[in-house]
Amino acid sequence: MFVFRANYNFQAATFRLGKADDEIHAGYEILQKYHKTVTFFGSARITEDNEYYQKAKDLAFQLAKEGYTIITGGGGGIMEAANRGAMEAGGESVGFNIRLPHEQSLNNYTTDSFAFTHFAPRKIVMTLLADAYVCFPGGFRVQWMKFVRLSH
Repeated sequence: MFVFRANYNFQAATFRLGKADDEIHAGYEILQKYHKTVTFFGSARITEDNEYYQKAKDLAFQLAKEGYTIITGGGGGIMEAANRGAMEAGGESVGFNIRLPHEQSLNNYTTDSFAFTHFAPRKIVMTLLADAYVCFPGGFRVQWMKFVRLSH
């Protein structure tokens, strides 16, 4: 059982909702440029020598060759592999990063990007408009994204 006390500050909540709305609109502005998209989810901790890194990179390469834009969270691991595969294929490669202290920075394989400050708008943008979703092994956030997609 979890018990916590929420201190509700209406003014602060209103500000955060406005910021989240702005981020959703910014993400959609980017997505509207692309007509065929595939979103990749997976661990940020997987390294280049891992078999899943290679599989993500190879799949993204093939999809980009077929004209799909690759969408990721813009970080390392699977996200980097997918963005890298798309870029090496000469395709479009979008990273929707998250600004967190001591967390991931945008990988070097994106052709377009946006940095979110909140997870909720990032999740909305990454899960609503893709033509397909690819889930590689990952942690809690990957599982969360997968189940959000499955429940819609």
